[in-house]
Amino acid sequence: MRTVSDKTALALLKWSGALLFFMLAMPILVILYQERGITLGEFFLIQGLFRIVMLFLEMPFGYLSDRYSRKNVLILGAAAWAISLAYLNFAYGFWQILIVETGFGITAAAFNGTRESYTYDLLKRMGREKEFIKVNGSIGGYINVSMFISSLVGGWMFARMGGNILWIQAALAAMAVACIMVMPEIKNHKKNPAGAEAVHPMRDIARLFKMSVSHPEIKWLIAFGGYYGSFTLVLVWMIQPVMEATGIALLMFGVLFAVNGGARALFSFLAHRIHDALGPRGTLILSLGAVFVGIACVFAAMGLAGSGWIYPVLFVLSVVPAIQQLNRLTFDTYIHHRVKSSERATVLSVKQMFDAFGSGLMMMLMKPLLDGHGIEFSMWVLLSLFVIIAWPAAKILRIKNLD
Repeated sequence: MRTVSDKTALALLKWSGALLFFMLAMPILVILYQERGITLGEFFLIQGLFRIVMLFLEMPFGYLSDRYSRKNVLILGAAAWAISLAYLNFAYGFWQILIVETGFGITAAAFNGTRESYTYDLLKRMGREKEFIKVNGSIGGYINVSMFISSLVGGWMFARMGGNILWIQAALAAMAVACIMVMPEIKNHKKNPAGAEAVHPMRDIARLFKMSVSHPEIKWLIAFGGYYGSFTLVLVWMIQPVMEATGIALLMFGVLFAVNGGARALFSFLAHRIHDALGPRGTLILSLGAVFVGIACVFAAMGLAGSGWIYPVLFVLSVVPAIQQLNRLTFDTYIHHRVKSSERATVLSVKQMFDAFGSGLMMMLMKPLLDGHGIEFSMWVLLSLFVIIAWPAAKILRIKNLD
């Protein structure tokens, strides 16, 4: 198949991401799943299991990307997303919804390390790898602007079209597959180093995993990112239970989720500027402070039920988890600078494995906490667990020439 230029491929990365993640159903996902027989506790459980699927698939997809084809892994991931959205139109009950989320997990595992690796290697081939934070942030910005717009109109369209909005999402995902298919392949990574003895894939994956978790710098970047992301994820999904507990219409979540998407887009586009202004230490401190502010907002919102002041509090709660986007872009870049092209996607997949493991456990932990003890007790548990992040954070701050 005829492919486009490297410059056009960068543009297609942005547009394919925007098409793929124009998620009309996201602002009403809890409502949509409840209509299909899922309780709130089961929703958190399914989201946790979705991340466990990612956990087991991250490294195989990363390895396939490194050794065979980044482009084909991206095609597979986009196709899995489109098929899962189409199936969601017919799915009902816990197990069928779990099948849908498994498909979404395949997409996430395929894209997480591979899209960034494809972008970095494409920039390296163009002699522009120093622009990675800016370009990768721009791609993330397109995705989050798409999520912002879809969040604004998703609730309105759902009220008029019902589940048919999923067919629109599936069609847009199919267009994303077409965009990826015309992008060029990256051929500057080798299936096997020249003259080297062939190594069984499982042994090679085990070697790269061991290298990632034993590297004196990468292991702390992985640990911090995985642990941090699990808390920002919980804060985003806590907005809906807080709204329900305080008597605010859940359709309002579409607006707040749009605020979160807009903030993520803003942090994506400005990541390189914020990082240049604050440096690694300032970026890390800002990231940590955001989680404390988010947890405080949950407590404040619960105490402001029936008051107009709850709306600015919920607005802040929607914004602060988006700082995770800034954190991910900058700290992933530090990892890129420390690995070879032939190992890039696999090492990033190890990081995503830890991200999926941490967020999966945290989301599944929220089910018994929320169902059995309520929101405020759950937040005290969350706060007590978050202080553990001081350990990897301190290790990162000791790394010389971090950026």
